[in-house]
Amino acid sequence: MPLRSRDLPGIGTKYEFESVAGDTIAVIWRASGNVQVYLLAKDFPVPCVAELSGAEARWLGSILSGSPVRPAKEGVEIIFSTLTDLRIGIRTCTVGKRLAGRCAGDLPAGVTVIAISRGGKNITNPPPGMALLEGDLVIAVGESGTLEAFEEGIQR
Repeated sequence: MPLRSRDLPGIGTKYEFESVAGDTIAVIWRASGNVQVYLLAKDFPVPCVAELSGAEARWLGSILSGSPVRPAKEGVEIIFSTLTDLRIGIRTCTVGKRLAGRCAGDLPAGVTVIAISRGGKNITNPPPGMALLEGDLVIAVGESGTLEAFEEGIQR
């Protein structure tokens, strides 16, 4: 059965399809940003419902698409099937004493800071000369191995 979608005025958008096994799966993206997932198994008359935040829905999407997710950390890893062995990661890390005072552009090659959250304000695309402060929340992008080493070093 093909994917069907329907706008639900004042509620959100509903997506629904039937699996090859005959189970019905429905996802409602609510206007609030939350997501409801319904599963009605072919041989079971009562639907199962899960209520997810937007972030949880994105994590579930990453898992279902085969992208590795590290639940203990805030981050995502993307594997590009057309590029051999390229794994790009995005991580959120807190700056520790060791890197406080260093500039965003002084980080190891292969790691790029794309945003800094400081004092409740977000700075996207910070200039390379911007000094990092202890407690800054940094969003960094890079190859997974390099990014993991960076993540271990930044929090010290």
